[in-house]
Amino acid sequence: MGMRGRRQGTREHLTWPAELAGELEPLKPTPAEMKGVIAELYPPGCAPARPKSVSVFEQVLWQDELYFRIARKLLPTLDEGFFTVYFESIDVGSHTFLPYRHGTELPPDCPDSVREVADKTYARIDGWIGVLSKGLPAHATVMVISDHGMVAADNAGYHAPYGVFVASGPSVRRAELRGATVLDIAPTILQLFGEPIPFDMDGKVLVQAFEPEWFAAHVPRYLDVETAKTEENAPLTEDTDEVIERLKSIGYLQ
Repeated sequence: MGMRGRRQGTREHLTWPAELAGELEPLKPTPAEMKGVIAELYPPGCAPARPKSVSVFEQVLWQDELYFRIARKLLPTLDEGFFTVYFESIDVGSHTFLPYRHGTELPPDCPDSVREVADKTYARIDGWIGVLSKGLPAHATVMVISDHGMVAADNAGYHAPYGVFVASGPSVRRAELRGATVLDIAPTILQLFGEPIPFDMDGKVLVQAFEPEWFAAHVPRYLDVETAKTEENAPLTEDTDEVIERLKSIGYLQ
């Protein structure tokens, strides 16, 4: 039900169970609502160097707003288990607006407030995380994760090696965590749930993130199975073509 589903209008089986789609449909942001969101972040009449990247940013803002509304509706219905929500606007917005935060010359007719777009986008997501976390039970573990950081260079924003990993919960200890990678997240979540970790899974359990007493009582278990392999040389699809165009618009591909 995200950005590509909105643009194509032809996607099926976007939810499971299928009838959930009808329940979530009313949560989709209206054009009037998004006009207000965009106006708060991005002043009308200002044209950055890559206008198409701004168009993609606005589409992702719509997508993130929808995902937040879905999470706010569904998370309170979960008594136990695993719940994840993905927000993309910090990434996409930083590719265009992060350089202005660090002093890049503004395009004509752009007010100084354009320099605040990246910060405002971070604040928006941070506020959502606060809302979603507020109603969780005391025994819940929360992780906030990014798969990379961002850096401004040559009038554009680019990926940087160091992202974010923040966790809280009854088994998590207060410590500065270094040396983690995005590959470590899956085995660490399996460890939290007491599930066995496949031997061939990339990454490691982030032992240093847990209280020593808890970890001693929850020794990792491992499973000697081969994970499923994806089919090689899969044919390109309409979705694949659209993703490629989108990556070009925000500077990932040339």
